Amino acid sequence: MPTERGAAAMLGFLEWRGPLPPASELMQYDEGIRDRIVRIHEMEVEASIRQKDKVIDCGVEMDQRQSAREDLLTTAEIREAYNAQIITAVINLSLVAVCVILGLNGAKEVAITALGALAVVNVATLFTPLRQPKQLPHGESGEAKGAEKGDEQRD
Repeated sequence: MPTERGAAAMLGFLEWRGPLPPASELMQYDEGIRDRIVRIHEMEVEASIRQKDKVIDCGVEMDQRQSAREDLLTTAEIREAYNAQIITAVINLSLVAVCVILGLNGAKEVAITALGALAVVNVATLFTPLRQPKQLPHGESGEAKGAEKGDEQRD
């Protein structure tokens, strides 16, 4: 309202929830400004989508790398177990052959004792707990660290 000292200004502002003003408010702007407001909103939406896609892609890539490390570990464990079985079979067959030779050459007591010892050792290994990998910080095992280093060297 005008007064003797000057004109009083009425200030006001509108607030809305959502990315764009309501259509009734948006239509009060001239066409160039409306197009710019809509374009800015579209760019923000597209940037948000790209950012979310990057986060998802990063998560997928991390999962794939972790899966590859676990595959390497599993393959190494299978190979280690296979080699251990082969070596154990060779040692056992060699000891049985030695016992047979000893028995044929008259050392039957030694041969029987050696076979008994071999049986005790084989039965004892049934009750030996399997070796557990050492746990490092962040839940990674010692073997996983080695596999990661191997991956980095090959890249």
